[in-house]
Amino acid sequence: MHSPAVAVAEPVVVAQVATVASAAWLRLSAGSDAFRRAEVRFSAVWGAALLGECVVRAVGAYTVPVETMVWAGQVILVAAMVAAFAVSGRIGVAPMERLIEDAAGTRH
Repeated sequence: MHSPAVAVAEPVVVAQVATVASAAWLRLSAGSDAFRRAEVRFSAVWGAALLGECVVRAVGAYTVPVETMVWAGQVILVAAMVAAFAVSGRIGVAPMERLIEDAAGTRH
């Protein structure tokens, strides 16, 4: 079974580079179905957001004047990123943080 592509960068973001938390990340990634599901949800949200952004840009490229797409492209990207941050934080990052804190014994 392959890991999600973002699995390399996620430990830095979620586990905050702490040694104990990083070890917990590796243990959970190898043996926790709940943790792997949260990783997959995180990746799926970002994949869907970026694919949606591409689709909206492609449709805009053929239906909206070039002058509008010059600035609208940036707005579309920012909107996709804000949505992905908000949704992935709730359904991916928060569960992973809880699992890591529990596994590392750092939960308050």
